[in-house]
Amino acid sequence: MRLVSVDPGLRVCGVALFDDSALQRAFSVKTPRRPDNVGDPVAAMARAVCEAVCDGDVVPGVFVVEEPQQYPGSPVPRSAIQALDKVVGALGADLRHEARADDAELVTHAYKPRQWKGQVDKGVMLRRVLKRLTDDELRRVPDLISSLERKSSVWHHAIDAVGVGLHHLGRLHARSRR
Repeated sequence: MRLVSVDPGLRVCGVALFDDSALQRAFSVKTPRRPDNVGDPVAAMARAVCEAVCDGDVVPGVFVVEEPQQYPGSPVPRSAIQALDKVVGALGADLRHEARADDAELVTHAYKPRQWKGQVDKGVMLRRVLKRLTDDELRRVPDLISSLERKSSVWHHAIDAVGVGLHHLGRLHARSRR
């Protein structure tokens, strides 16, 4: 069964695709800059991610997402969290629509950041996620490893998407190295 995990964003979403619990691809999707979607960046992002993961006849059966959460004292405005919630909702609706069109069912799971990564430093968590991948999986996603050296990289979104997926599969815990 195909599993898609997503680290949602309004401008960039991280996406990871797993088949039978093995990571196949991880990438970032940026909001498309087209004249037809200027008014609705939420719908544009959801559509772009859906198009990237619904590969012809192959539609994900499981959708795993990092659930946006507002933390007390956070400088992040509530409106930003609400926008992420809208991206998650629109993407879920688009994926459900694709699944129904393919006579399939979509199972959805959402994890808050603290559920899957706790309060671990971002750099430490990115490396921890990569350590949980098998050699075959690492060969499929070489850009993830090289991205850790680039300060302006958007790849951390893709690594977070891999982390959410690994958490769902039970592979991110301390003793779960394959």
